Amino acid sequence: LYKGVLSEVKALADALGARRDPDVQLEGLEALAGTMGEAVKPGLEAFGAVLRGDQLAGNTTLAAALEHAGAHDLRGRLDALADGADNRMAA
Repeated sequence: LYKGVLSEVKALADALGARRDPDVQLEGLEALAGTMGEAVKPGLEAFGAVLRGDQLAGNTTLAAALEHAGAHDLRGRLDALADGADNRMAA
């Protein structure tokens, strides 16, 4: 039970990272753009467009991971593991 849940939690964390990483990168890109000259603006805009595409892909990845977690009762299985740990601690 533990290994299966751990694997699903890791997959969900990876999906969250895939969604969040482009946000962080875009924030950094915007900060960088404020310090750079106009000559590099087209390149920064092109890279920003790639990152926005990554955001969309991250949305799809995260939606699939959340759907999988719900369909396989990840929350219920995590609750069961936590309850089992509580019971072992109380014993």
